[in-house]
Amino acid sequence: MFRRPRQFEVLAMVLLLVAVSLPLQVMTAYGFQQPELAQIFSGLAPLNWAVMACAGLHAVLLLAASRLVFFTAPLFVALVAWNNWVVAAVGLNASTVLSGLATLGAVALHLPLLADAPRRILLNPRLRWWRTARRRRARVSAVVRPVLGGEIRTSTFDVSVGGAFIALEHVFAPGIPLHYLREGSRCSIRLVLNQIQVVQCAAEIVRRVNARGSYPEGFAVRFVCLEGFQRKMLKEFVAA
Repeated sequence: MFRRPRQFEVLAMVLLLVAVSLPLQVMTAYGFQQPELAQIFSGLAPLNWAVMACAGLHAVLLLAASRLVFFTAPLFVALVAWNNWVVAAVGLNASTVLSGLATLGAVALHLPLLADAPRRILLNPRLRWWRTARRRRARVSAVVRPVLGGEIRTSTFDVSVGGAFIALEHVFAPGIPLHYLREGSRCSIRLVLNQIQVVQCAAEIVRRVNARGSYPEGFAVRFVCLEGFQRKMLKEFVAA
């Protein structure tokens, strides 16, 4: 599954429709015709612009599954509620009941985000699998040097432009406790792609796992400060 949950896409689309609907409401309320765009936009109040801007920002953050959604969601609902209250108070073809229902609708739109998959992704951005770079399953000689010292000789299970999964099967690490390889810790890594191509850079350990399914026991690293020519080598290697 390499696409984001549909809840994010559907809600983002609805938010964009909300942003577009405000100018349409102004056009209907004041009887403007389609060519009169200047008059339509001049009829938008600052609060209308705030709702439109928040809806657009909220949609972008939803598509990125950003944690900032936890801030933009209540802000959007609050702005919509305020806007609906003003519309009802002024009496522009809207009653208090309809405005209240519209506000409840804004709240209901966000309920699908409480489902298991969207909630877990928002709480843990590392689960955004659709943003994972293309990987190539390949056994590549790897030398890992933890920041606490020593050297671990092993091989990769797979490689991508942004990182690699390092297997701990048949590992050679004399005198090096493997608990040095903790999530969040830094190391240097050297990968020998072939006889003439070598990638060497700093890396961060982002995951440590036991053997599961086809994956052996090992840890995943994210390359840090990768040089441009090394990125190009990895891209060509993964695509081969």
